[in-house]
Amino acid sequence: MKETFPGWYTKTPEELKVLWDRAVFVPDTNILLHRIRHSASVRGQLMTVFERKKEALWIPYQVGAEFQSCRLDVQQGALDA
Repeated sequence: MKETFPGWYTKTPEELKVLWDRAVFVPDTNILLHRIRHSASVRGQLMTVFERKKEALWIPYQVGAEFQSCRLDVQQGALDA
């Protein structure tokens, strides 16, 4: 069963290391917009993760386009809050 449903079982530290080393990180638009919505501390933490994993970070064109079309509204909302 473990081979058929591996996601249901706890991974060993070695398996987790391999997973993190091989993973491709694909943030959605909301993750990028959260950089605007949240505090400087949260923004810094997110950017630290992005910097550490920059070789494995991929942002699809659609995510970039949605970010660009929404960012000014999110910025204004953050200022209003």
